[in-house]
Amino acid sequence: MKRLPLQSVSILFIPLLLWLSACESLNPLTFWQAQPVKKLTESQIQEKIAEIKTIYIQSLTGNNQKEIKKMLFGQLSKQGYHLVDILPDSTEGLGVLRMKVEDFTLWENEEYPKEALSLPEAEKIKQRIIRRNILVGLRLDLFDGETGLPLIRDKFSQPFQQIYVGLRQIEARPKKNKELLRLTQILTHKILSRFAGNGEEEKKLELERGEGYGWLAEEVHDTGDYRLLKGNALAQNGEYEKAIMLYRIVLFSPREKEPEEVYIKNRGAAFFNLGQVYHHLGDYLYAAKMYSQANRLQQKLTYAQSWGDNMHAWLESHKQKSKPKAPQRAKKKKLPPPPPPPESKLVKIQKNEALLLDPTKLWPLEPLIKRAEKSDLNGIDPPKASLYPQNQGAKKATPQPQAEPPPPPPQPEPKPKPKLGGGMQLIQPN
Repeated sequence: MKRLPLQSVSILFIPLLLWLSACESLNPLTFWQAQPVKKLTESQIQEKIAEIKTIYIQSLTGNNQKEIKKMLFGQLSKQGYHLVDILPDSTEGLGVLRMKVEDFTLWENEEYPKEALSLPEAEKIKQRIIRRNILVGLRLDLFDGETGLPLIRDKFSQPFQQIYVGLRQIEARPKKNKELLRLTQILTHKILSRFAGNGEEEKKLELERGEGYGWLAEEVHDTGDYRLLKGNALAQNGEYEKAIMLYRIVLFSPREKEPEEVYIKNRGAAFFNLGQVYHHLGDYLYAAKMYSQANRLQQKLTYAQSWGDNMHAWLESHKQKSKPKAPQRAKKKKLPPPPPPPESKLVKIQKNEALLLDPTKLWPLEPLIKRAEKSDLNGIDPPKASLYPQNQGAKKATPQPQAEPPPPPPQPEPKPKPKLGGGMQLIQPN
């Protein structure tokens, strides 16, 4: 068999290459080029998610998958999604899910107030503090089965920190497994809200009314503290400046006739309501400081959970591409410290810094928290503007009213020139 010359072979392949170049789908020049990725709008993404009926679990990685898988997949099934481990033949109404569990940890620190370190061991143990830290988080990616376009690519995290003071609180604290399951349930609710497309919906302010005192409150009906009730009505009506002023009146008013327990509870409610207002205005860091002050007075689950959510929101705002800037607040006179009441219980609480929620214990490696000063993460004064990202998108906080300048001192009236009798004016000699 004779071999064809090289020139003859090349001549035969030229028409074939020309034909291939004419076919767009088989063009060797464009076949290996990366195709542009289409970007869907938010409304198109929600339409695609609403069309999903079947979810193919492509990958599930990370430690402690069992608890999150059981709760999340169980809730997705209740919502009407059909979960499968094998890729179905039809891609119509199909979503592809990838999930990685990144955090599912709980650890506790044992602490003591400074004044308790010199006490005998029997007295020292009575003032022991247990600080519980929990992080539950995962990375979730959801793709459209027909086009392969990403619909959800986000990290969902649920932090929590609480302190337990004294033997009674420490022994009665919730079990570790129950706390992890509770936070997993909250995290699952966030993911389901993202699936439903209502993760950023506006919510009504949940405010505390405090406690009243006297015969009417004890025997008939406790309507709450009248100052907190008035501030709550103003906040619900959008008059945030006036509401903030009323809450601060509760904080900086001395105790009069109310019992000390009622006085402390109303101060805690005022701090919590301030946190709710600042959270609504988008000032997450200042809101977290208010929640920490409220939890210092009363260790409540609502206070601690709100603190963790706002600290997480503040940290996430620094990682966004369109970074929000600091809420604009007018310069105001620094508030004086609250007047100490004659009773010693509140004074001891306010001096005990170990009762404050501490982000350095929950996020010890976070660079943003390591750079911040102690007064910026706790206390009652607004944080420095340098701690906020730039170009805020959402809401601007209502500026605080400036203190009015003092009126100018009165000028003395000019004395009239002396006159001679008969109305004649005295003339000075040259």
